Amino acid sequence: MSKTSGHLVTFRNDRLGGRLISLLNTMRIAQDHDLPFRVRWHENDDIAQVFNDPGLFFEPEFVADHFITAEDWGAERADATRLRELDDRTPDGVRAFIDGGGILLIDGSFGHDCLVGEDAETVRQSAADLWARFPLAPAIRDAAAAIREAVGEDALGYHVRRGDLISSHRVMNRPWPQKYVFDEIYFRHLDAAVAGGRRPILFSDDPDTVTRYRARYPDLVPATELYDPTSFTEGQRDLLELIAMSCCSEIVAPALSGYSSTAATLGGIRHKDVLQALTPEEIEAAHEDMVTRLSGAAPASLVETGHLSQSLAHAEPWLIARDRLTEAEGILSRLIGEGLDISYLYPRLVMLRLDLGDSEGALAAHAHVDDREVHYSSDVALADACASLAAHDLGRPEDAARLARRAFWQAGSLPQVSAIVSAMISAGVLDQANFFPTDEAARQLWLHPASRLSDRPGISRVIGATPEGDPPQLFSTNPILWDWFPMIRPIPAQQLRRHPHRRQHEAGLERLEATETPGALSLAALYDALIESEADPLDRLREIAETAPDEPMVHHRLSVAAAKLKDRETALLGAERAAELSPDAPAFIAWRGITRGQSGDREGERADLERAIHEMGFSLPRLPLKLCAAGRKSGDTDLQARAHDLAVQIAPRDAASRLGRAVFHAQSGAEQAALRDLEIVLRHDVVPPNAMALYRRLTSRQAVAS
Repeated sequence: MSKTSGHLVTFRNDRLGGRLISLLNTMRIAQDHDLPFRVRWHENDDIAQVFNDPGLFFEPEFVADHFITAEDWGAERADATRLRELDDRTPDGVRAFIDGGGILLIDGSFGHDCLVGEDAETVRQSAADLWARFPLAPAIRDAAAAIREAVGEDALGYHVRRGDLISSHRVMNRPWPQKYVFDEIYFRHLDAAVAGGRRPILFSDDPDTVTRYRARYPDLVPATELYDPTSFTEGQRDLLELIAMSCCSEIVAPALSGYSSTAATLGGIRHKDVLQALTPEEIEAAHEDMVTRLSGAAPASLVETGHLSQSLAHAEPWLIARDRLTEAEGILSRLIGEGLDISYLYPRLVMLRLDLGDSEGALAAHAHVDDREVHYSSDVALADACASLAAHDLGRPEDAARLARRAFWQAGSLPQVSAIVSAMISAGVLDQANFFPTDEAARQLWLHPASRLSDRPGISRVIGATPEGDPPQLFSTNPILWDWFPMIRPIPAQQLRRHPHRRQHEAGLERLEATETPGALSLAALYDALIESEADPLDRLREIAETAPDEPMVHHRLSVAAAKLKDRETALLGAERAAELSPDAPAFIAWRGITRGQSGDREGERADLERAIHEMGFSLPRLPLKLCAAGRKSGDTDLQARAHDLAVQIAPRDAASRLGRAVFHAQSGAEQAALRDLEIVLRHDVVPPNAMALYRRLTSRQAVAS
């Protein structure tokens, strides 16, 4: 095959299952339609590097004939067309494309790829026949033959996914109910299978799970007993277990298990969702067994904590759906009170107590996000948003606003946070005196029905979205994120271009522009500046501002767009006008201070920031860091120290605030204080590289000194 001839090619850079499916599909299409094909086998440098050498898995002749180098793939990759993107996906259309020199990429990782007009059952049988004589490496082929004989005719495969879900601290802090199915569900299915004389084979990535299941079901066969694991590499063992699984008559597994789905596709066998395989009565009984276990659980190891975390992801919503909120709250409250530290559970406990009408208890539960190790900012944000409702319910408007600001800053695009914030704005709880100013154009961009808020009774009750009351108007808060991104989070143009709601945003802007109001026109112009379209947003915004001299948001948008485009003079003028028009809005004062600092006015920057933060009570994690920067510029170390402490006080678990203070402490010679902050930063889900470098430098310095 010449390097310029047309051909099929398969390429994936993930783990083995996806690669095998795409390879099988490529070979099946090539075989059935007499087409040439190539394989690019990616070399990884992460945990998938155990699959890097294709010679460990495939016949040497097959590798020599069809596998291409990274250089060859690099030369043709840009010209490759994915199968799903081809206009004519009939066999004749594919052949014409290949005959014309086209490179057709086959890279799907689930199921069989059928060309238009092909019969699905015929394709499935063809793929199964091909898999039965796949060009495996001699050692793999011999082991596979022994495995097929050992599995027999009517074996029932069970895939019990555990692995990092229960052993990785970072992973177990998120719920994975579609991947982790709790033991009691499997036990119900296994009880029936064993009673019916079926032979169960267990596939699991957790040795403890294998031991426990084997003790309960002595006739159960662990997959590792079907071959000698010591004779093969880790990557080869993965392949052999896929082969073993594909030899079973059917596979019982979590619905979204990619590994077992791959085996089912390869073997042409049934993949059965373990939950769907049980009767409603069996599912009910299994859940009751799980709830009983959790009610007395006391995890003594990391793995036990992982099991508990993932079981609670099933138990809590199941109890809520049955109006057993008090029971769910009791289980979570006891476990968290005894020290269980799982990120996603904190906002759930806040919401449960809010549902039960215990707003004081909700705020007490929220305290955990500041004094515990919460790994994900989205969990902090959701806990903050729900706690802001609790504070409002208790008549504490300053706390409600403070928590809502932090929630919005942490994760303003999170649907539940956005809905709660928009409801609180509509209800008048949040306004320009305690939150980010907005205008009617921003609120009208994309309206949501009140049903989008939440079906949680506590949230609905506090903001008035009940059958007895008029529901608040909910709207997309994305325009607020655009208007105030310099004080919240950067918004790269590419992020807006790829935003899942880009179509709704731009349709709403087009509708608003038709009204020709200054607010609508300025919002559209700012959007163009953020998305970096070809239009000149600054000239447009200047013209709009001239026609609306008394609308602060119009001048603010001119200022923000100018700051993004590095026009500091225009940015300052717009900020000054907005602050002049709304002197009681601390966000405008803070933004004016920032633009003054960017223009070289350090005193003005400091004065505005201190006024917004201290006099007007506008706490926002990034503002003290701006004040720190002002202190560095002026050499005021006292100001820096106070500002760093305030940033950490506002958001105790924020990595940037902690790291900023750690750097300041290190530079000031307070190395122990720096290390205390760094130890918290290093436990975050994403650790800034400079944090680890500073930690190593300080600890090595201490080691030398000792």
